[in-house]
Amino acid sequence: MQDGDFDLVHIHEAWHYPGFVAFRAARKHDVPYVLSPRGEFDEFCLGQKALKKKMYMGMVQGQFLNAADALHALTVSEMASLSALGYKTPVFVAPNGIDPCPFEDLSDVSGFLAAYPELSGKLVILFMGRLHSKKGLDVLARSYARIASKYRNTVLLVAGPDEGGTQKKMEAILKTSPASSSTVFTGMLTGRNKLAALGCADLFVLPSYSEGFSIAILEALAAGLPVIISKQSNFPEVSEHNAGFVVEPNDVAVTEAISTLLSDEQLRARMGCNGRDLVREKYTWSAIAASMAGLYRRLMDRRAAKGNRIGER
Repeated sequence: MQDGDFDLVHIHEAWHYPGFVAFRAARKHDVPYVLSPRGEFDEFCLGQKALKKKMYMGMVQGQFLNAADALHALTVSEMASLSALGYKTPVFVAPNGIDPCPFEDLSDVSGFLAAYPELSGKLVILFMGRLHSKKGLDVLARSYARIASKYRNTVLLVAGPDEGGTQKKMEAILKTSPASSSTVFTGMLTGRNKLAALGCADLFVLPSYSEGFSIAILEALAAGLPVIISKQSNFPEVSEHNAGFVVEPNDVAVTEAISTLLSDEQLRARMGCNGRDLVREKYTWSAIAASMAGLYRRLMDRRAAKGNRIGER
């Protein structure tokens, strides 16, 4: 691609150098650009390395945001966070999406069960994602420590890459209860193994302290799993469509929600079906791509109209 050979720039993520390079290129060639911060301006994220971010915001990021033709929020909550920054830049909402087809038949789990025989014949509680402190895994570990004492036929399956020693912190919480011997850490799963983990699971839990918009939640819903997520996961549709529980990320709320689902197979089935329907209705890439394409056209037309008005003076 040659310099200037583009009609619109869409920048994903705000704080790193490649985004700044794209911003300067768009400004240099006077083409519209959209910024997708991906949840990076919520209160929790702004509190991480807060002084550096405040300085960068004053020197660079402010003009980056102010000059954008639009800011893309993944959720209504993120739209409110972006609007609260005080810039006049328009903000629109378009969620992430997935292709639900790979999640429609998850029956091929034999190889995965051979690798993890602890899961066979058990009720499997699944966490899938980065093992990061913001994901509320301390809450999940303490909640499962309580659950494992009451529901002996359960396994906690934790799938994802470890960051910052989070796995060791979970293990330290779990080791004082029966939960220690019924927790399985797999590391990062991809392809067939990821699908098999979803196929083995009976419910999905993500008690995050902060989320942009979690693809893991969409994948769990598409797989027909009832989900337990925090309010900070910014996905109220889960509750509105009776596809799971949206709770505060604390031990009591998460433990209660897990217990409710473990004790009611029919409820799990109903919520799982509702979640699948929700994804098919609102979160396929085809629907979201059509919405984004319409936005791109409007932004380019608006920039062209503005240029024509200036030329007429």
